[in-house]
Amino acid sequence: MKHKALLLLPALFLSALGLFAQAEIQQPSAAVPGKALDNDYYLQSLRYTGLARYSYETGDYDASTAYAEEAMRYARLSDGYVADQALLAARNRIYWASSAAVNAPARYPRQFGEAEAALADARERRDQEDFSGTVAAANRVYAALEGISAVRPAEQGPDRSPAALPATYTVRDWASSRDCLWNIAGRPWAYGDSRKWRLLYDANRSRLPEPDNPNLIEPGMVLEIPSVQGETRRGLWSPGTVYPPLR
Repeated sequence: MKHKALLLLPALFLSALGLFAQAEIQQPSAAVPGKALDNDYYLQSLRYTGLARYSYETGDYDASTAYAEEAMRYARLSDGYVADQALLAARNRIYWASSAAVNAPARYPRQFGEAEAALADARERRDQEDFSGTVAAANRVYAALEGISAVRPAEQGPDRSPAALPATYTVRDWASSRDCLWNIAGRPWAYGDSRKWRLLYDANRSRLPEPDNPNLIEPGMVLEIPSVQGETRRGLWSPGTVYPPLR
C-alpha cells in the first residue's frame, strides 16, 4: 500500500496545496459576502491540508494521501457553497430591482434585461456545477444593475409608485421654453440626448405644419414621444411632475 500511496501522493498533495494557495488569495466579489469565503468547508479543507503536509513530512504517506483527498473534497464543497451564496445574492438583487421602490423593468429596461440574462446564466452554470462560472455570472447581475437607485419621493406619483415617463408632450412657445425637436429630445424625461430628435420627427411627421420641415413646430401641438429602449411611457407631460430621467 505504501508504494501505491507514494505514487498517488504527489498529485493529490500538490492539488490540495494548490487549492489552499488559491483560497488564501481569494477576494470577496460583488455577489459574494466576504464571510462566505471563510465557511466551514473551507476551514476544513485547510485543516486537512495541514494534516496532509504533516503526515507527508513524517513519512506517513498513506495518511497523507487520505488527508489530501479530504482536503480536495472539502475545497470542492466550499466552492459549491460560495457559488450558492453568489446565486442567492444575485437573485435578491433582481428582486430589489424589480420592486415597486425601484421599478427597474420600466425605468431601466436595458440594464434589467441584462441582469435577468446574467441570472439565468448563473442558474444554468450552478446546475452544471461550474462554480467559478456561477460567481462570474452573478457578478454580471451586479454590474448590469450598478448605478440604479430607488425612486426619489419627488419622482413618485400620487400612489407613491414611480412617475411614468410621459408618452406625449404639448409644445410651448419658443420664447418661454425654447421648444424644438432638438431641445425636446435632449430633456431628461424624453431621451436625454438631443441627437435623438429624429425619433420625434419620424413619430410626428404627419402632425407637422410642413411634414418635410422638422424645424417647424407650433405651440399647442401634441407630440408623441416613442419609447427608445423599451421604457414604459404613459400620459401627457406635466410641468408639475418630476420625472425620473431616462438612463
